Formats: sequence, structure tokens, C-alpha cells
Amino acid sequence: MEKRREVVRSLSVFNLNANKTPNLPDNTSARIMFVYDKLNNIREYKILDSAMTEEMGRQIRSWLEDNIEIDDVIHGLNSNDINADDYKKAVGS
Repeated sequence: MEKRREVVRSLSVFNLNANKTPNLPDNTSARIMFVYDKLNNIREYKILDSAMTEEMGRQIRSWLEDNIEIDDVIHGLNSNDINADDYKKAVGS
């Protein structure tokens, strides 16, 4: 049986790339910061690209909230990059 430590607070930074992913613009590329605080019930994605439009940032955040498992980000992905086109396949979903 695998034991995981409990994570109460976490800050993760990763790159999101998507060429042809439903609900994301083609050729999406963004640097993302994920803030997690279990005690204060905070789970928030922030786009770190100041040149990105508000609408595109909203689309990306919405996609992340709907498609990315928080445990994957908290307990570590295998790299600092998430390829949205292959994400479900990579995590076995």
C-alpha cells in the first residue's frame, strides 16, 4: 500500500501546451501557477502571461478546472509541462 503525505499548502508552476484540445484555442501555450491551501479551501489557477487576453485566460482556467486532477498537480506530475492533448492518456484516465 502506497502512503502519501498530506499536503496542506502548495504552490506549483507549470507550462500548459495544447495544439488541438477541445475547449482550448489551437496552439495554446501558457505558464500556469496553481495555488492550493487546504485549510482555507483555496484551489486557484493563475495565468502568468501578462500579454494574454482576459478571455483566453478564462478559457484556460476553465479547462484546467474541468480537466486537471488537483492531486496530479499537488503530488507532482512527471515534468513541469502538461500537454493538454495527451493529458488524459498520460495519467491513465
